[in-house]
Amino acid sequence: MRQTITKNGNGLLITLDEVQDAELDEVRTLSIAIQQVIGEDLDIAFVFAGLPSMIESIINGKTLTFLRRALPFDLKAVAVTEVSYSLEETIEASGVELQPGIAGQLAEATQGYPFMIQLVGYYAWQLARRAHTAIIGEEEAERGIATARERFCAMVIEPALRRIPPTCIAYLLSMASLGQTSSTSMVADALNKTPQQVSSVRSRLLRESIIEAPSYGKVSFAIPYMRNYLYEHKAELEVEL
Repeated sequence: MRQTITKNGNGLLITLDEVQDAELDEVRTLSIAIQQVIGEDLDIAFVFAGLPSMIESIINGKTLTFLRRALPFDLKAVAVTEVSYSLEETIEASGVELQPGIAGQLAEATQGYPFMIQLVGYYAWQLARRAHTAIIGEEEAERGIATARERFCAMVIEPALRRIPPTCIAYLLSMASLGQTSSTSMVADALNKTPQQVSSVRSRLLRESIIEAPSYGKVSFAIPYMRNYLYEHKAELEVEL
């Protein structure tokens, strides 16, 4: 790092994507080196990205306190109209056309979630390519969305649920039984608890971006299809509890 900065006479920018999948020892080594270079007053910047529900353990690692000083920037949901326009523009630029209304159908399925936008767009496009067709129609769209949802569950929802304790799973199951958005008091009632008794559980789920608070006294799922997944796997999750 020192050699690169000195040789070029400019600053150095290091970027790391999918940080939740990185080896902790490697991130630790990188962080220590960056701290040393910063300590020498050299121009260096470190930008890392990852899924909100999984990045918490990286930032709060016992030997990675340096990362807690990072300035967080959350990618919020993208407007569905913008997603539709972007998917249509990107896919058609690759030589594949979309039948009327398909871009909107794909966009709706993403629910504006950045990672889901990638998955839906990729799998719909891939199906058309593999079928040696230059048009994405209803069949390709439906199959692409279904595949994207499967991958999303495997890559986002299931790892997020594995990382939290049974008390959090129980809270989420209660939320799922009440709807996409519910009152904190109703969730507590479903658990036979007071809101105060489950406040720490709610706080953890908020901190890990698994749920969000759209308004005072309300909670909703922050991850697309989380409620669907919990509903579909309720029996097995309750057995584990």
